[in-house]
Amino acid sequence: EHKALNEFEEAKRRLKETLEHDEEHLYAHYQLGEVYLALGEEGNALAVLEQGCTQAKQQGNKKAHAELQALMDLI
Repeated sequence: EHKALNEFEEAKRRLKETLEHDEEHLYAHYQLGEVYLALGEEGNALAVLEQGCTQAKQQGNKKAHAELQALMDLI
């Protein structure tokens, strides 16, 4: 919601909070990666997307892994 409104700092705060409570939340990894990219924080984006890829592999979620990897490939 905040990302859609270009409220990137608030989106970043809420997504980080989500991942603190549930590090396996793959969509939060993806969304936070997008927010970091929008803020010009490419290093943070790569880190969170890599974490998401690791989680997706552990979960056996090939679709999520491919989506996270595709976003990483854009950086």
